[in-house]
Amino acid sequence: MTQVDIDELRDKVKVMYRAVAEAPHGAFHFEMGRVLAQRLGYPAGELDALPLEAIESFVGRGLPPQDGGNRGGRAGS
Repeated sequence: MTQVDIDELRDKVKVMYRAVAEAPHGAFHFEMGRVLAQRLGYPAGELDALPLEAIESFVGRGLPPQDGGNRGGRAGS
C-alpha cells in the first residue's frame, strides 16, 4: 500500500484552492461554481444574495445546508 505524505498533500490542496480563488474560470479537474452549489443543495435564493465573485470559486468545501443552514457559528464546519 502506498504511503501518503500528509504535509505534501495538504500543501498541494492549498495550492489548488489558491489557484481556484485567483482564477475561478481556469481549467480544473473538478466541478465548481453556482451549478455545484445548487447541486449540493444550496438554495438559489440564497446564492442570488451573494456577490458573483463569491460563488464563482465555490468548490464544495464545507457542508451543504442539510441541517437547515445551521453551521453552529463555524465556517466550513
